[in-house]
Amino acid sequence: MEDIHKIFSEFKEEFPEIHEKHEALGKEVHEKGGPLDGKSRWLIKMAISGACNHKRALATHIRKARAAGIN
Repeated sequence: MEDIHKIFSEFKEEFPEIHEKHEALGKEVHEKGGPLDGKSRWLIKMAISGACNHKRALATHIRKARAAGIN
């Protein structure tokens, strides 16, 4: 399987406006993600990225979870 980060980088270069809106959607979903508090959302994101073996995503979510107060 091709590296997802390579694919995403190519997508970002080829479709910058769509990428910008995709990023904004992700932020909106996370910040206004329903009844779950921020810590719970970060724990879920960590679990999903870990279960899918997405090492970069897992590292990013761990860093952001720690910044949100999860230790």
